[in-house]
Amino acid sequence: MAVLRRIDAYEKSEHERNLLHLLATGEKEIAVGEGHTPASVFKDADSFSQRCQEQVQWLLEGIAAMLLSKEEELLHPPY
Repeated sequence: MAVLRRIDAYEKSEHERNLLHLLATGEKEIAVGEGHTPASVFKDADSFSQRCQEQVQWLLEGIAAMLLSKEEELLHPPY
């Protein structure tokens, strides 16, 4: 017998199933002394966040420089 489900309901149930699998895996790792401590996870997250902020800043500075260059061309055309 076939069961028809909406795609969004299927995707939600798959997402929930994956989360439960990750939780179970994590519990097993903790039980045998593997995995990561919360402190190390937060430290890694902070480091990742800092790198992202630095990259965004670099991109914004590049965009600003490019816009200033274009503004100069518009205000003072070479012809």
